[in-house]
Amino acid sequence: MISILFFVVVMSVPPMALLYSGYGLCKNYSNWKRYLPVLVISVSLIAYSYEPIGSPDLERYFEMVEKCRRLTLGQTFQMFEDGLFVKNIVFWIIGQMNVPHLLPAISVGIVYAVSGYITCDMARRLCVEKYIPGVLLFQVMMLPFINLTNNVRNICAYALIVLAVYFDLVKKKRTIGVGLLYILPCFVHTSGFIMLALRVGLYFFRKWKTAAIIAIVAVPTVIEIFQRNLSKFNFGGNIGIIINQAIVKAWWYMNDTDSEWARMVSARPSEWANRFFLMSVAGIMIFLILSLSRKEDLIGKEKADFISYLFLICLLVIVCNIFTAPHYWRFSAATMVASGALLIILLQLREEKKLSLLDRIALKSLFLGMFFGAFIQVWSNRYLVDVVDLVSMTFLNNVFVVLFRVLYGLFMV
Repeated sequence: MISILFFVVVMSVPPMALLYSGYGLCKNYSNWKRYLPVLVISVSLIAYSYEPIGSPDLERYFEMVEKCRRLTLGQTFQMFEDGLFVKNIVFWIIGQMNVPHLLPAISVGIVYAVSGYITCDMARRLCVEKYIPGVLLFQVMMLPFINLTNNVRNICAYALIVLAVYFDLVKKKRTIGVGLLYILPCFVHTSGFIMLALRVGLYFFRKWKTAAIIAIVAVPTVIEIFQRNLSKFNFGGNIGIIINQAIVKAWWYMNDTDSEWARMVSARPSEWANRFFLMSVAGIMIFLILSLSRKEDLIGKEKADFISYLFLICLLVIVCNIFTAPHYWRFSAATMVASGALLIILLQLREEKKLSLLDRIALKSLFLGMFFGAFIQVWSNRYLVDVVDLVSMTFLNNVFVVLFRVLYGLFMV
C-alpha cells in the first residue's frame, strides 16, 4: 500500500518522476524494466508541456490537428492528399480528442523508449547492465529534445524502423508485427523509406563496407538523375506519390542555397559548431564500427549485422553535408537511437581488454563529447523555449491530468 501511494505521488510530479527514474537506473540498473517506463513517461510529459515559439513545424502540426477536429476521416485524407495514411489517422484521432499536445508527447516518448530499450536489452544480453546508466545518459544528452518535439514525425518514424531492425537482426523476430514495424513508419514520414532502403542495402554492404562508402558518396548523383528523369518513372498509388515527393524534396534540399531559411540557419555559428560536432561523432562511430568488423567472432553475427546498419546511417549523416540546410541532424538523431547497442558492445570489449588503444581513445571521446553536444543543443535552441513556462507546465501536466484529458476527449467531446 505504501509503495503504491509513493508511486502515485511520484507520478503526480513529472520532475520528481524523472529524478526517481534516474536514481533507480543508477542504483538498481538490473531492474531497468521498472524504471525505464517512468523515464519515458517523464520525458513525454515534458514534451507535452512544451509550447512552440516562433513558427516551428509543431505550430503547423497543431493547426493541422485543429482542422482534423472538424473533419471526418475521409475528409482528412482528402485534405492532406499525401499518401501518408498512418500520419493522417493519428492526426485525426488526436484532433477528435482535442488534445494536440499529445502529438509531441507520443512522438518523443517513442524515440526515448526505443533508445532506452535497445540499450537495456543489449546490456542484458551481454550481462553488463552496470553500463546502462552511462549509456542512457549519453543518449539523453545527445538526442536533440527540442528538435524532436518540434518535428514530431521524422525521428519517430526512424526510431520505429530502427526498432524493427533490432527485432529482426538481434532478436531474430520475423513476425507480421515486425514487418508492419518496418512498413507503417514509412507512412508517417516519407523519409522513412530511406531507413528501409538502408535495411535492404545491408544485404549487399554488410561485408563490403568500402562499397557502402562508395554508394553513399554517389547519392547526390543518383538524386540528380532521378530528378531529371522524374517524368519517365511511372510510380502510381500512395507509394508512387510518396516516392515522387521524396525525390523532389531531396533534390530541393540539395540545391537549396537561396531560400531565406537555408541562409539564415546555415549562417548561425551554433549551426556550424553543431554540424562539425555531429559529423565528427558520426565519423568516430564509423571508425569504431570498422574496427569492430574485424572482431565479429567476439560479438556475434546478429549484433554485427545491427552495428552494420548503424554504420550505414552514420554514412548518411556524412553525406547530408551536401545540404546547405541542417537536414543531417535527423539521421544523426537516428544514430543516437541505435548507438546504445554499439556503446554497450564496446564497453564490454573494453572490460575484457579486447579494444586497441585507438578504440579506447575513440570511445572515451564519444562520452566526453556528450557534454559539448548537450551544451550546443541548449545554446542553439535557447530562443525556441520559454524555460519558466516549460518548467511550470511540466509540474502541472502530470500523467493523471493528461489521462483525464484524453478520456474526456474520447467520451465527452
